[in-house]
Amino acid sequence: MSQQHETRALEKRTSDDSAPLTKKLQDLYALIDGIQFCMMTTRRSDGNLVSRAMASQTNMNGTDLWFFANIESHKFDEINFDNHVNLSYFGSDKSWVSVAGTAKVSQDREKIKEMYTTDLRAWFPDLEDGVHDGSPSDPRIALILVEANSVTYSKSDASMPVKYFLIAKSIITGEAPNIQKLRHLEKSDLEAGRDGEKKDDALRKEEVNFSSNSETTKTFFEQGAGGADQIVTERTTPFGNVV
Repeated sequence: MSQQHETRALEKRTSDDSAPLTKKLQDLYALIDGIQFCMMTTRRSDGNLVSRAMASQTNMNGTDLWFFANIESHKFDEINFDNHVNLSYFGSDKSWVSVAGTAKVSQDREKIKEMYTTDLRAWFPDLEDGVHDGSPSDPRIALILVEANSVTYSKSDASMPVKYFLIAKSIITGEAPNIQKLRHLEKSDLEAGRDGEKKDDALRKEEVNFSSNSETTKTFFEQGAGGADQIVTERTTPFGNVV
């Protein structure tokens, strides 16, 4: 068997694309949330690739990822030259994620305030000029949004003893160990994930509105005629209080 056929056979044996889309997305989010840093790869104007460590922020839009960065760094020149980027994550359990997408730069102060955390001050020190102070209004602070176009990731639910056993078995049998499962998410899958996230947000807003408009009941004691206590029930409805 040729090396190409062996590679295809291994990919087929380790592929896990039969998993439901919801499960694929949930596992992807869990993997990324559990890995603090990724390597962001961009292309320089001379065609060479450059990678640097970046810390992902909360996935605000489902399959898309946000990063804080210094607007004065070279990565912004590279994104302006070619906004196609790759994000690679590697976990302590040997799980990994590769995200291919396009990058957009934002200096939206409201979005920066929404996502800002105080530990960013370590990367944006106060220059004591009244402007560059590491706060959300610091003009150096910008956001990079990576809109994912495709994702490949490898996930393993096996414990370390099981992994070692499978590796030892492969040495004896000469067959590559099937430790991790490969999953692929294409553009249509990711768009479905974005649509699902929007629907979830809409449902949460409806629940909040329903909760604020729903009828509530409160019971309390009130002194009635002749000094005797009587039980009073007050109902709060969208139209006012009813006693």
